[in-house]
Amino acid sequence: MSKATFTAKYLARAAAGVPRDLVNSVIAATIKPIRPTVLIYNCTFVCDARCEMCNNWKRGDRKSDMTLEQLDGAMNHPFWGAVENLNISGGEPTTRNDLPELTELLIRRLPRVRKVGINTTGLTPHRAIPQLTRIVEFCAARDLPISVRVSLDGIGEIHDQVRQVKRGFDKAGETIAAMEALARKHDQFQFGIAATIFATNMQDAKNILGWARERVAFGKPIIEHPLMTETLLDMASEQRAALHWAFRGVALLDRVARASAGRRRGSSSGSPSRRTRWPPSGSPPSSPPAGGARPVSSCCSPCSSPPCRRRPRSGSTSPAGAQPGTPSGSSPSRTPKGGSTSEPGCAAT
Repeated sequence: MSKATFTAKYLARAAAGVPRDLVNSVIAATIKPIRPTVLIYNCTFVCDARCEMCNNWKRGDRKSDMTLEQLDGAMNHPFWGAVENLNISGGEPTTRNDLPELTELLIRRLPRVRKVGINTTGLTPHRAIPQLTRIVEFCAARDLPISVRVSLDGIGEIHDQVRQVKRGFDKAGETIAAMEALARKHDQFQFGIAATIFATNMQDAKNILGWARERVAFGKPIIEHPLMTETLLDMASEQRAALHWAFRGVALLDRVARASAGRRRGSSSGSPSRRTRWPPSGSPPSSPPAGGARPVSSCCSPCSSPPCRRRPRSGSTSPAGAQPGTPSGSSPSRTPKGGSTSEPGCAAT
């Protein structure tokens, strides 16, 4: 199965779940946490490699691995009912002789799973090939997309050095060839290699890419397929378009989540908005001063703060000095020279 076909098939399934993902994002932001949708299960830390960049193999202990009975009991719970992507890793998964049964158990316990992935070193082809073949056929019977990645961290001796396994490159190549042949038989199976680039193999990264390109089209050299370059460009264009829409969807989900979270914080705090009219709506209006003077303060309105220390200027107007019967909106009389303004709640000095 070509990468473009596999990608299109997977994106079609992912697009069908977009409405549900939007609803889950709003629920997670406003109501309650949602159940996980991705499960990465390290089925063992036992490994057949001693990689320089990984210490998982140091934790390997077969006695601490979960048995199928223990795993079935843990997975028999509604908590896992929303998982859509399953990845099985390690350690080296194929060191478990019950890997096919383990994978079948997980798939049966995950009713919404829409893609399965398995990572392997491919260093034990006599064991890995039969196990992975059985798993791929199991998924094919259910029309479930599955991908397998064989680790390749260099060409020839570089890979052997990184993995610290004699003839590691040749062994991984045997597994790769078998997976390429299996991919020709099953449309829902997509195979590839995975490389961890670090200081030891940095200079060999281009060789890994060149070696992989030569094996495009199921192991045949790329020079025998003149249309392959055009196919690769088309695949790159489709991937860019898919990433574009994926990023737009993530941005939309982020805006919805932020807006929902902001509304929830605002409603829970009970704090008033920044712009508040005074006096608050619904509050009783203050009674006008005697004599019909305007209820306007000469210093603040209203003066609910501590007593003002504003010294009135000579000749300033004062509501208290208004003559009885002065109509609203007319200028009040001036305060006599040497007098002072006086308002309830204000203390002029």
